[in-house]
Amino acid sequence: MKIYTKTGDDGCTSTFSGERVPKTDQRIEAVGTVDELNSLLGVAMCHAQSECGEIVEMLTSVQHELFSLGADISLMSLKDMSRVKAPHITFDHVAELERKIDAVSSRLVEQKSFLLPNGTPTACSLHLARTVARRAERDVLRLGSVYSFDPCVLQYLNRLSDLLYVLARLANKETVTEQQPIYRYMK
Repeated sequence: MKIYTKTGDDGCTSTFSGERVPKTDQRIEAVGTVDELNSLLGVAMCHAQSECGEIVEMLTSVQHELFSLGADISLMSLKDMSRVKAPHITFDHVAELERKIDAVSSRLVEQKSFLLPNGTPTACSLHLARTVARRAERDVLRLGSVYSFDPCVLQYLNRLSDLLYVLARLANKETVTEQQPIYRYMK
């Protein structure tokens, strides 16, 4: 299989259902944001291998789920999604993110003010990924004015940004010593 197909040379691409649309289509923009998010998770996981290995395990399943999320976004224009065989984001995925958030949060001190998004390379990568997850959420909300979509898509992105936030805090907690505080609370 060649990496180049030349089918996008006219500025169009195919959705998951095979529909040809301009590369500037809002669905393609949103899928691109999810792809960017997935790549940033890869960077965070690369850093986490040496800093906080358990984060890699938590994010591996998320990377797979982001492909399903991208398919859900790509298929938003279809009236009958049941005819397309593809994995979809479900409430079970949202609930699993909530379980992970609760497990990580239970290990952190209570937060009493805003945190600066800095710290270790893992934490910084996770904070950057979190902001891209929020952008993906906004992209999906904009699509909602044109297409209907399963609320799980939006819920998943919202919980994912929360998970990335607590994982960034965990990365800093696990790596930073008290003699070397890297992040601090804003006053």
